[in-house]
Amino acid sequence: MDSAIDTLESTPGRKSGNGGRRARRGRPSLAEIASRESSRKLLLESAIDAFARHGYDAVTTGLIARNAGMAQSMVHYHFKTKEQIWKAAIEQLMRNLGERFPLANDELKDLDPVNRLKVLVRRFVRMSASDVSLSRIMVHEGTTAGPRLIWLAEKFLKAGFEPFDETVAEGVRAGQLKDLPVYAVTHTIISAAAMTYCLAPVVEATHGVDLTGGEAAEDLADSVLTILFDGLLAGPNEQGAGR
Repeated sequence: MDSAIDTLESTPGRKSGNGGRRARRGRPSLAEIASRESSRKLLLESAIDAFARHGYDAVTTGLIARNAGMAQSMVHYHFKTKEQIWKAAIEQLMRNLGERFPLANDELKDLDPVNRLKVLVRRFVRMSASDVSLSRIMVHEGTTAGPRLIWLAEKFLKAGFEPFDETVAEGVRAGQLKDLPVYAVTHTIISAAAMTYCLAPVVEATHGVDLTGGEAAEDLADSVLTILFDGLLAGPNEQGAGR
């Protein structure tokens, strides 16, 4: 028994100032925690950009790591798999957009359905203008049914579409909006803004308009609202007044 203890205590690296017991690793320092959070944030930013540009299948964890200036092992350290970092990237993207464009329901409750819908449309156009990543990811994921799309719909999309659905339905009940299928109205609105920003390079190449500029975003919001609520036909006082 004594010889076994002697052997244990004489093993290199075993002895410490606490009576020969193995020294326990202490809690990570604030600097270590900050470093981990910083690397995780950089990886998520890289992942959002990569998935938006290339789609899930074409992206590798190696590409995400390289674009973040890190080793591939860091992706596996923080997220384990590509699917996990994809989900984490979507969650981070939605948090970012939610913080920049909060939906305050109490500010909308006193508006009639038509004016409430106008606020929602303008907010969505501005959000799409600020970051096209979500729209591009939706194009990649939305063209083929699969588990990632189901996850997106259940976790974010249904809740995001709900204010539009409820407002349209209320407007129909109040006789302010035509009795069209709610899903058709909601997706027409969403697609008008989202797809236009996905094709922003086409707009710039064909018409020389940079949709990421603040003025262009407001022009698009005004146009979507005008077409949606007033149609394209000009009134007597508007004919010949186009820009």
